Amino acid sequence: QSIYVSASGWTQLNFQLQPEPAAVGETQPRDRRLWFESPMRANRRIQFELAATSAVTLDLLDVAGRRVAPLFDGRMPAGDHAVLLERGLPAGNYLVRLRVDGEAITRKLLVTE
Repeated sequence: QSIYVSASGWTQLNFQLQPEPAAVGETQPRDRRLWFESPMRANRRIQFELAATSAVTLDLLDVAGRRVAPLFDGRMPAGDHAVLLERGLPAGNYLVRLRVDGEAITRKLLVTE
């Protein structure tokens, strides 16, 4: 798109930015979500939504991708769910991986307390 820029004043251009999925690092399936506070302090819930009853595995991983703790493994009905993360987890960077019927969503987690 060509833009005319005036030499005698300001040129205003309005546009909307959208992240490229590859630049964000991961894409999120439209029928499932995974969310939590990061950095994680008082609210130690990891929440996710299922569009249908599904086989679910929720794991806490270190930054190298090694499993630190299993958080849930089983079937869950459709809807919003929350899993409490135990206190006493050392401060640091982690990954939370949600696997639903063979598809995985991974999010970064910073624990500060």
